[in-house]
Amino acid sequence: MYGPDIPKTGVPFLMLGVHSFYKVTLLMLLVVTLSIIIYRFLRLLVKEGKIKKISIFIITFLLMLLLFVLIKYENEAQINNKIERSEDILIEYKNTLNNIQNHKNLIKEDISNQHTSIENAQLTEKKIYPKTGEVIGVINIDQISLELPIIEDSNDKNLWLGASHIRGTPLYWEKGNSFLAAHRLRTYGKLFNRLHELNIGDEVTVSNPNDDFTYVVYDIEVISPDNKKCFTKNKGEYNLSLVTCTKNGKERLVVYCRRIRKQIKSNRASL
Repeated sequence: MYGPDIPKTGVPFLMLGVHSFYKVTLLMLLVVTLSIIIYRFLRLLVKEGKIKKISIFIITFLLMLLLFVLIKYENEAQINNKIERSEDILIEYKNTLNNIQNHKNLIKEDISNQHTSIENAQLTEKKIYPKTGEVIGVINIDQISLELPIIEDSNDKNLWLGASHIRGTPLYWEKGNSFLAAHRLRTYGKLFNRLHELNIGDEVTVSNPNDDFTYVVYDIEVISPDNKKCFTKNKGEYNLSLVTCTKNGKERLVVYCRRIRKQIKSNRASL
């Protein structure tokens, strides 16, 4: 069945983005090169009878242990940097919410049958699709103490920075099933690390400068990474689905939500 690709949201041991991968690769090459040099030097000392042969294995083991520690440290440093960047993006975006005029490029869903003012009718005619990397809202889930920026396009970079919108699925203010994806991570409470704790009936709130949208969880399932049927799973007109990897990284956890309330911030009218 046709549908957008589900992002690979597992966390590989080495591949933390191209930039990080190059850094780790260079680090490995450096350690391996030094290991070969030291190994050959130790063999020379063994031949001269200055050290015992067992020392070669001990030193080689220590070097491999050092390699593991350095790679682990590099991975953790990269993850912490991305988490800090995600928090910075959220703060920056929330600060701009005080001035809605700075967000005229936000797309409004077609609400002509719900709100008939001339101003909103004009806004609904704008069909400017968000750019990759653009922050288009904030998602809040009180049950798991989650607050993340919503970032357009679920590429590898954006999966680390917040709840990224999967291109090809509707935007969260449009009819259909809008998908948001993020890495699970191993850091408690970061990104979608606690998504598996949600239960049916829990509420999810999505906000932008113009509107607040409230959804309720109606189903949770674990699927294969190539499952396309999840994109057409709808309950009502407006749906929101959250996806991340399972703990082993081999499958995908999908939390399906349906909209139960919308509030326009200009007059706080519930629709």
